[in-house]
Amino acid sequence: MIIKEKDKTNTIHAPKDIFNLIKSVMDLEDTKTQEHVWIIGLNARNMVEYVELVGMGDLSSAIVSVRNVYKTALTRAVKGIVIVHNHPSGDVTPSKEDITIANKLKKAGEILDILFMDSVIVTDTEFSSIKACGGLNK
Repeated sequence: MIIKEKDKTNTIHAPKDIFNLIKSVMDLEDTKTQEHVWIIGLNARNMVEYVELVGMGDLSSAIVSVRNVYKTALTRAVKGIVIVHNHPSGDVTPSKEDITIANKLKKAGEILDILFMDSVIVTDTEFSSIKACGGLNK
């Protein structure tokens, strides 16, 4: 798990907060040539409990396992999660696959009683929220 003690006091209110938090983590990873997938676990006050790298891929994709996404969330008893991944291409537009996996994770969260809050795509300078784009099913 990657988290700095100062990050544990971060409260997430909007996708911009997620972007600002994950930027410090991205600086530690090789995000120019590989997609990375992180989970941010949040408590009932939307304060960060953990940031975990759950997947890595190649230049244009990464494998995301529902089991891996929710494993730590269950053991840490968080209220909600946000999934974040980078696009090495520099384009933060959600792909069809990004939207599909976000909705699959949302459905799994409903079953597990863990709120799936958003899926955020990041680059070094930009971000996009699938929830804000209307890509999460109601």
